Parts: sequence; structure tokens; C-alpha cells
Amino acid sequence: MDYMEQNEELYRAWIGTKKQDKYYAKMRYGGFSFLAFFPILAELLYLTRKMYLELIIISFIRWGINLITYFIFQNDVALNIATLAMSIISGFIYYPLYKWNIKRKIEKNKIKGLNYEEQLNIAKKCGGDKITVSVIAMFLILIIINLIIYICTFTIVKNIIRQIRTADLYYNVELKDEYKENTIPSISNEIYNNLYEDDYQNTSNKDIWILDYCSLYYDSNKWEETTIMGNPALQYKDTGASYLGYVGGYLLEEEINIKSIDIEKDFLEKMVERLLENEGFTVSNGEWKEINDDLIVLKAVAEKDNTKMPYYFYITNNSINGFLIIDLSENTHFTMEEAEKVMNTLK
Repeated sequence: MDYMEQNEELYRAWIGTKKQDKYYAKMRYGGFSFLAFFPILAELLYLTRKMYLELIIISFIRWGINLITYFIFQNDVALNIATLAMSIISGFIYYPLYKWNIKRKIEKNKIKGLNYEEQLNIAKKCGGDKITVSVIAMFLILIIINLIIYICTFTIVKNIIRQIRTADLYYNVELKDEYKENTIPSISNEIYNNLYEDDYQNTSNKDIWILDYCSLYYDSNKWEETTIMGNPALQYKDTGASYLGYVGGYLLEEEINIKSIDIEKDFLEKMVERLLENEGFTVSNGEWKEINDDLIVLKAVAEKDNTKMPYYFYITNNSINGFLIIDLSENTHFTMEEAEKVMNTLK
């Protein structure tokens, strides 16, 4: 005869009269609790059954798994999968935990020297799932505490991730040869622009421009490949003095999640700022624009010798590619939109 059989009457008294047979059977043979599957309802369930130690253990495990998952994978999909897995586990372990909870109470009363009748009276009085004012108050306090803990800890983790990425960035900028090869040209002329118009339209004269870490499509009727100050560029045929220049690229050591880019923006802005400052520019501001699910662009306005120049940094999940639009002509046939259409085809 196992422990539950020996103390069946005490177990039933602690369970209470409501759904007693169902609870007793699932505690003895195992089962799944749908209430325990949902985090908020699970906390209320543990409180009504006075399973305080178990609630603390489950809460810390759930918090720890979510935190570690977010730190490692840094995306919401992995976090949602971890949360779902923990909810399923919580549903299966509720009844074993409740069984353990009642066993601890029985053993505690035995240690106190209470006889069987006294133990049974305490179980009938204190058992069951009673929703009282104190339970509701504790439940509300617990929700507030959870919110504070999650907000504070995830904010700290995001800051740690930014610091790690920024430290890695500074190391790479200063020591890697890529930055020496892909320098940014110093061209002193004022460039005015209108950003982010329609995407490049497919034409029968579409050609491909292959660069270090990306490729783009352009209309060969309007553009031709050339170089400017040693860097690859496209020359606009109508003017002969308007260019889309490639100023360099960087292959990220770790992929970033474009769909949840907010955590990366500080890191990327610092990277662009550092690259431009290395060439003697002062960065005044930056503007973000999402082109599609796999591509975003940061426009950074850089200033040197009292001349402001807009740079475009197109960012994929594994690379950053910089461009500069240069218009040395006064021909109005050239428009910024033409250059933007080409850049927006980046793959």
C-alpha cells in the first residue's frame, strides 16, 4: 500500500468536497490541468490551493527559461515557443505538485504530534480551493510583481545585448582589414533628396550590380557601371555627372532579426556613426525606413567642412551596405527617386 492509500482520508479532506474524486484520481494516476496551462490562471489555482512554495518554484523556473531563451535567441518566436513548452509542462506537473504539497502538510502535522482526528479536522478546515479576499489581494499583488520583474529583467537583458554587440562592433571597426579596404569617399557638395519612393520597376533592360555582400538591379538604359574615387558606382546616363556610389559593406558575424529590429537599432546607429567618424564626418541625425520584411534602411546625415551629405545604409539580416548619391550636375532630369529605386532592390 502506497503513501496515498495509507492516507486517503487525509488527502480527500485536504482536496475538499468539490471534484474530490477527480482530483484524487489525477493525483494518484496522473493527469493534465488545463487551468495550470495558462500562466495567470495557474497562479490563481496555486493560491486557492495554498501551494505557495510550488508557486514560487514554478514562477522562477518560468522566468528563468524565458530569460535564457530571449538572451540566447533574441527573438519573439523562440520566446513564444519556450512559453508554450513551459505551459504544457505546467499542466502536467500540477497534480504531482499538489500531491507533494498535501504530503508535506500531513508530515508537518505528524511531526507536531497531532493525532489522526486532529489532523483530519485541520485538513477539512483548511483544505479545498477557497477564493477569499486575501487570495484575491495576493493574486493582484503577484501580477504586479511579475510585471515589474519581467519589465526590469528584460530591459537589463536588452541593454546587455546592446553592450555586447557594441563592444564587438568597436573591436571589428578598429582591427579588421575590411574597414581599410571599404573606405568612405570625401565628396564636398550639398545633396538634397526625397527618400523612399516606389520600388524599382522591372524592365526588359534590367541588369545586375554585384557588390561585396549584396547585389542590386538597375535599368541599363539609365545607368552604367563605373567607379568613383576607387569605389564601385553607377553613373546616370542622362546627366553624366550623377552617381550612385557604393561606399562599403560589412558582413555581420551574427545574424539579426529584421522583423524585431528595435533591439538592434542602437547598435546599428553606433556602427554607422563610428564608420563615418573614422572618415572625419560628424553625424547629425539618422532616419529609419522599412523597405520590406528582409530589408531596412538607415539614412545618416553626415557633415564635413560645413557640407551635409546623406548616406544610405541598407541592412539585411546578415550584412550592412553603404551608399552615397552624388549629383555634380545641374540637370533636373536626374531625380533621387531613380537612385532609391535601385537601392531598394538590394538582395
